Formats: sequence, C-alpha cells, structure tokens
Amino acid sequence: MLSLTDYLRLGKLDHSDLDWGIALNSNMELFDSAFGLRTYSEENYIANDEAHSLSLDKLDVAAKPLEPLMPSTDQKLALQGEGTPAAGNKFATKSYVRLARKEVFFPEGEGSVLTTIWSLGSNIGNMISTSETSGNYIYNFFKWLSAEVGLQTYDINIQWRVPETFSGFLATANKALIIDLCTEEASATNNKVDVTIKKEGISGVSSILGVYSTVAATWYSEREGNELIGFDATDLILASLVTGDILNIGITVYSKDSKYVKIGAVTAQYAG
Repeated sequence: MLSLTDYLRLGKLDHSDLDWGIALNSNMELFDSAFGLRTYSEENYIANDEAHSLSLDKLDVAAKPLEPLMPSTDQKLALQGEGTPAAGNKFATKSYVRLARKEVFFPEGEGSVLTTIWSLGSNIGNMISTSETSGNYIYNFFKWLSAEVGLQTYDINIQWRVPETFSGFLATANKALIIDLCTEEASATNNKVDVTIKKEGISGVSSILGVYSTVAATWYSEREGNELIGFDATDLILASLVTGDILNIGITVYSKDSKYVKIGAVTAQYAG
C-alpha cells in the first residue's frame, strides 16, 4: 500500500467534465513512492481538495510579488541609454560607450551650396573653388574676390542634420563648431567673414561677425589649432540641438579692392 502525500497528486485529464478534488489517474501516485512524502510551498503546489477558485488564485502571477523581477534603477537608466558606469553600476551606457567624433564639411561637400540668401548689398565678384598648400597642410576652399570699391558679399550655406547617436558637443571652449578661413589683409576694411548659425524651424540665431586673418594671408583652422571662428557648446543655438535637428550654417564673405577671402573646412565636434 503506497503512502500518498497530502499536498500533491498528479492527475490525468481523461474527460471534459472535471472534478477538481479527485486524482483521475491513481497510477500516477507511484511518484510518491519514488520520491517520498513531500511538502510544497503555496507557490509550488495546488492541493487536490481545494476549490477551483483557490487553485486559480495560486496560479495568478499578478497576485505574486514582482519586485525581484524588476530591473534596478541603474538597469533602467542603462536601458534608456543614460547613467554612468561605476562600482555600483556595471551596465554600459551611451555616456560611456559613445566616443568623441569629428565631422568635417569640406568646400563643395555634401550639404554645401552657394547662395545670396544671407547677403546684404551687392554680389559682384568671382567665386571659385580650388586648393593650395600652406606649410605642411593642403586646403580645399572657396575663394571670393571682388574688384569693386564697395564691399561685395556672397554666401556659403551648409545644412547639417544632427546624427542619431548625438549626445552633446565637445565641451572645450569654442571647439564645438569651427570654420577655417584666410583673408588677404589683416583688417576688416577690404575682406572679412561673418558666420551665422540657426536651428531649422526655430527663430533666433547666433553669430560671429567681422573676422579676418590676424596675420595677413595666413590660414586659421581647426587642423592647425589656431582657429579664429569657433562656437562654444553652450551657445544658445548649439545647446538646443537634439538628434534629428537641422543646423543651418551661413558663412558670408566680404571683398572689395581685389582682396580675397578664403573659406575652408567646417568642423563639428561632438560625442555620439
């Protein structure tokens, strides 16, 4: 005679009309003989003599504590791409794994057009794109030159879509957005550059105006680390940018009396 556990019996469902209090296949009681008498916790058993409703309650996951299954605060932040790895947070986050990036827009590159949309006054002169060597550097550039007695202007407009991985501009002062330039004279009288940036669809602009080479006919660029036109990450426009935004970069060049202005690369530095 087999000794049966009071807490668990395995029943084979032979009919559609069920009796929740009877083990329908008594042969399954052999399990008790093999494993001995056992006591199970509420989470692990349904007694044969319990009412149908009580049995279902024990199977209801929603009625059980879920806290052990919930992600921790650090895990949640990591899932959202936030947080900083530390001794108590070993989860990789975007602020940790996203590297410093440098995106460079060379003249005649993608997103660059010539226009007069930003210009004030006349636009008489010659605009060419070419290349030259300066020391150990090679510069591709737009060159604006006018022989008129009054300043003549032209524009280079660049549109940049903020990448999906973007998480913020380089924090180093005036290194977030840089424009390379070279003017023939070290004065704004006959040659100079204005730069205006604007977030697409939003009013308001930021500007750096009236820039020229400190030393005549000398390149000032991100590559040489002597740039003269550099926007800071805290700039009102740059600080407002998020993934998917369009940044308009308007570069207005001024020339008269046959004094040139050269515009080279535009460099955006960010983490992403």
